[in-house]
Formats: sequence, C-alpha cells, structure tokens
Amino acid sequence: MADDHDNRATCCSYCNTPGNLPSIRTDPEVASLPENRRKYLENDNIPINNRLVECTRCGTCRYCSVKCQIRDWEEHHGNECLYFRYTKERGIASSTTECLVLRMYSMAKADTVFLQQLLSLTSHAENILSGSSFVALRQEAFDILSHLNGFYDNSLPLDFNTLACLSFVNSTVMQNTFMESNGQMFDPTFALVNHGCDPNVGVIFEGREVTLKAIKKISSGGELLVNYCVIGLPAVLRNQDLEDRFCFRCKCKLCMEKYDRFMSINCPNCGSLVGGYNFQ
Repeated sequence: MADDHDNRATCCSYCNTPGNLPSIRTDPEVASLPENRRKYLENDNIPINNRLVECTRCGTCRYCSVKCQIRDWEEHHGNECLYFRYTKERGIASSTTECLVLRMYSMAKADTVFLQQLLSLTSHAENILSGSSFVALRQEAFDILSHLNGFYDNSLPLDFNTLACLSFVNSTVMQNTFMESNGQMFDPTFALVNHGCDPNVGVIFEGREVTLKAIKKISSGGELLVNYCVIGLPAVLRNQDLEDRFCFRCKCKLCMEKYDRFMSINCPNCGSLVGGYNFQ
C-alpha cells in the first residue's frame, strides 16, 4: 500500500509506478468510457506530470493511468471506495495499516489460495489483543476494528482482529532507492522468511516486485534470513525491538554469544574478542 499521508502519494496504488503522469483529459482510454464512469476519472485540479490521478469518490487511492484505476476498481477498490469515502466525510484519516487490512480482506474474499496462505501465518492475536504488553499495537488494532467491524459483514474464517494482527507481525516497510520509507507491503510468501541478526539475503524493492539478493554464500537447502530490525544495535535492544513489534526474542548464535559483538572489547594488536560490556 502506498503511504498517502498528507496528500503525498509516492506511487500508483495499483502498480506502484511513481510520478510523471499523463493528463487524464488527453488519455485516449477515457474517451471510450461511458459518461457515468468518465466523470469519476476526470479531475481538473491535477497538473500534468506532477500528481497521481486520485479517485474522486474517496480521494484515498491514486493512480498513474486510467488503466490502473479501472483494474484496481474491478479487482479491489470497488469494495473499498465506499468505506474510504465514509471515513473521509467524518474527518477520519485512514492509516496505511487500515488500508492494508481492508485490502487483505478484499483479496481473501476473492482468492481462496490467498485465504489459505493467511490462515497458515502466525498472528499473535491473543498476545496483542489481550496481553499486558503491545499497548501501541493494541490501540491501533482497536482503532481499525472500531471502523471496519461496523461497516462490513465479514463471513471469512478470519475476523478483522486477526487480520489486523497479521498485518502487524507479517508486513514489511517498503523503501525507495534512497532507503526512505514509502509504504507498507504484505506478501504471505515473503512473510515466511525468518529473521536473522546476521542475515544472508538483502531485500530490494522495485515497484510491485521484491527481490531477495544473497549477500553471503548460502549452501543448497540453506535457510534464507533477513533482518527484521536494525542489526547494528546491542543484542538487548535488538531483542526488545523484536519482542515489541513481532512478539518473539531472537536466539540466534549472535544473540547467544557470551560477549555482545556490538559491545565488545577487542585486542588492539590482533583484533580478537577478549571481553565485552553487559548492556542493560
């Protein structure tokens, strides 16, 4: 999901293509559409090559072309648009996570394979929604649920509580080429890649595609590991972050070492580890 806060959409809501957009008025695809559909695609306030074309019903989703707008409407946005318009009229700004949960709901209703993939993932819903920890996540979940539960009749085997928790512990922050956050991604296959404080693959975002690139030699059948947190921190801080956001503590070799690699005392002559600090 593109991060659209403060009207700063960075990419198309359907294909994730950024900027340099055609004028909607001169797009030949518009002319062939019926009048009742065309009026929702045209927007006089969008400068050419400057802003994405936004849905004039809800103003939440934005697109690089009419083709993407029509495809998204037919696949998902037609199911979301009324809700986004409802919240916007009441002065409620839909968060990126809320948009993601709604998209997960829409896809699960339309695709049984995607639904089964969701059912196979861990949500930690019991810990997040009822435990003494995770106060921030629980409040965000309740804010989302207070809107969605009263708006949609959810007949899925996954309720909105679980969908919200699935998004918390299985989604990934998208980044552009400058390592800046520009949205939130959820992929049920990518979510199966485990964390490692000494990862062997890096993640590269290119539009809607995610590439895993080996940064170390990986043996045949070896497990792929990515980092869920800032790995340049002491083990105590890494594990606190992992526990707060993903409900687990890491027990990798790096975390189990007697001396923390990032709080170590090394020999000035040979560089070997001779001691360390206990960061508490």
